[in-house]
Amino acid sequence: MNADTEMLAAIRDLTAEIRALRSALGGNNGTPTMADENALAKLLPAIKAAIGVDRTFSVRSLHQVASFDDLESSVSLREALATTGSLHKLGRLLRRAKDVCVAGLRITEIGPSREGMLRTVTNCDDKTNTGH
Repeated sequence: MNADTEMLAAIRDLTAEIRALRSALGGNNGTPTMADENALAKLLPAIKAAIGVDRTFSVRSLHQVASFDDLESSVSLREALATTGSLHKLGRLLRRAKDVCVAGLRITEIGPSREGMLRTVTNCDDKTNTGH
């Protein structure tokens, strides 16, 4: 083997190892990370204020409600959504948060719709975080 072939093999090995680590960290079996829980601690109360408890919403509808300029709850929701990134990232965050109690609230998935997954925010009995 020459040096270029050895270097290429080492890069391939490192790439495979990085992918495995990313999968282990990123997938985390669908459990929210501490960063997720911090984001959810701001997001879930904002959703509750803007949408209400036990009312269905989609990621897209959250962004629509947040666009209302004249509502204080929309401003709080807009600020919380700004920390989550894109619609896709928000959807993944909410998927990981499914049935986990954060700040006395929990996300429950209702089912798919034309707008995407419908969810609700509900109160939970356990006022502490259950993830970490």
